[in-house]
Amino acid sequence: MLYHLFQYLEQFNFPGARLANYLTFRSGVALILSIFIATVIGRRIIDRLQKMQVGEIVRDLDLEGQMKKTGTPTMGGIIIIISILVPSLLLGDLTNIYMQLMIVSTILLGAIGFLDDFKKIQKQFTQYISSVVKFQFQVEHKKKMLVCKLQNLKTSRVL
Repeated sequence: MLYHLFQYLEQFNFPGARLANYLTFRSGVALILSIFIATVIGRRIIDRLQKMQVGEIVRDLDLEGQMKKTGTPTMGGIIIIISILVPSLLLGDLTNIYMQLMIVSTILLGAIGFLDDFKKIQKQFTQYISSVVKFQFQVEHKKKMLVCKLQNLKTSRVL
């Protein structure tokens, strides 16, 4: 979004607007923003999950140090997904097909992880969605992303 805003402001010779054209500048700002989100906002998310008592259920397998994991907040993937999506949406070129594919993939695979964690908490299971089903979904999703990529390569002027 900011990328497109700076593209618009560049028409009016707005000072600093051309910086958004440089991928290295946008990448650096995105890196700093994602680290900020993961550390500062991530800590708040973890604290909130602990207050809500959203914790991991650990099976007792008589392993050393295993029971220390009891009560560890699950759904920590939310922090990673927010740390990826916010900088991408703010600083990325949203007209780029690869950026669109990355955003869709992140949201879909994050939704599967969220659903699995949510159902684990709700039903008190250790695994709600089987690994085989998750893997099948990922393979099917990858096939669809490859088709989109190949269609884009056929229509691009690079070839």
